[in-house]
Amino acid sequence: MKLEYHYFKAHLQKAETLLQFVSLKELYQFTEFNNLNTILLLVNEQEEVTDFALLQNTAIMKHATEGYKTLEDFAMADLNLFTDATLYYEAKELGYKRFEDYKLVKESGISNKIVYDKIKQNGFIQGYEEYVLLVALYPELTPANTTINNAFHLYEYATKNGFEKYKDFEEAYLIGFTDKSTFSVATEFGFTNNTDYQLALKLGFRTYLELSLAQKHKARDHEDYVRMHELMDVGDKKNTNDEKLLMVLLSKIEQGKKISLNKLYDLFLKTINEYCFKDTLELPAWFTKQFDSKEAFVTFLTNSSLRPYGEYDEDGEFFQINKMQDREVILDASNVAHNNKGGEQSKPTVSNMLKMVVFLKGHGFTKISVLADASLQHKLTDANKLKELQNMVDYRTAPAETSADNFIINYVKSKHCLLVSNDTFKDWKNLDPWVANNIDFYRLSFMIKDDHVLMPDLKL
Repeated sequence: MKLEYHYFKAHLQKAETLLQFVSLKELYQFTEFNNLNTILLLVNEQEEVTDFALLQNTAIMKHATEGYKTLEDFAMADLNLFTDATLYYEAKELGYKRFEDYKLVKESGISNKIVYDKIKQNGFIQGYEEYVLLVALYPELTPANTTINNAFHLYEYATKNGFEKYKDFEEAYLIGFTDKSTFSVATEFGFTNNTDYQLALKLGFRTYLELSLAQKHKARDHEDYVRMHELMDVGDKKNTNDEKLLMVLLSKIEQGKKISLNKLYDLFLKTINEYCFKDTLELPAWFTKQFDSKEAFVTFLTNSSLRPYGEYDEDGEFFQINKMQDREVILDASNVAHNNKGGEQSKPTVSNMLKMVVFLKGHGFTKISVLADASLQHKLTDANKLKELQNMVDYRTAPAETSADNFIINYVKSKHCLLVSNDTFKDWKNLDPWVANNIDFYRLSFMIKDDHVLMPDLKL
């Protein structure tokens, strides 16, 4: 229990025994040990207090006040590591109890206690000691042309880079980030350290998933990864990449056309050369090959996996591309239902989709699918006819959280089928190079007027 001191001023006249404590702290500790709470304040001729004193029997024990007004003040100053009374009282007047806080304020030039309190509340006072250790562990993150010698400097640097709290700054720092906006973007896209993030930026990747898949399959950069990904869903797992590339090539040749073996082989070689890196003239590490000769190429032309694209005539040495009607075709349900002609949209109806299906079947199409948004059925003005449509074709609904456009594009990518839609997929073309370069090969535009369907791209 701390003592409650009582002070009395006195002049020192004469003492039989006069003892001088070696330090003010010794005097203070003596009072506590002996439970003494009566303190004499010795004054000089000018009535100025010079010493704290204790009266024990006939002995006077004293020590200079060293500028402290009370022993309580000395004890508080000593507890909070102040080295003298002047600093203690100056700090007290400014509202600071700890010497470290006062020292920070004086060294950094903080004049506003509100600012100081904010620095402390947000963890930068205590955090500075941890930051010093972090700098030793991650010297490469030390900012150039910026000196951080105290908590205020750290606070300025962190807040300038978007961090309000030290714990958030430290979380980012530990994985190599010093800027909050960069840290937020990187972590949002799955990156767990700045090294991978910077590598992804250099190679053109947006997410950590893309980067990790590219590294797994040995894709050199984002462009290489996109080309790899485009072939991934073509055919099936047993097909090599050169076989898949041939399928893509056949899907883009004019419908119903005969193409000679030599011309087809030349087109294939040209296409496969487009996959070679321009700087090394080599195919990517992930690119698998089956055709080590023209003979191997010819042998594969009779493979059943090419039937959706056409048939090879061995005697005539030409490949007959299937007619358009032999291809699978999918309907962009929302686009057809609205009969969107690029202008004002009408209300969506099942009737529009029924007219399109009847039209396609009447022109020889047999494999017809409809791909729709999950929400479309709630917008249809004649939803009672939906069951009739579902009985006529394969009606598929995209998952509730998935855009139908995404569903449609991925389906066309993997199947290389025809797509009935007036949507030019402009936004997707800006985001996905495959869409920009390929979607128009497979898209059939249309117009529905009354009971008539017009499709200028359809070759009868």
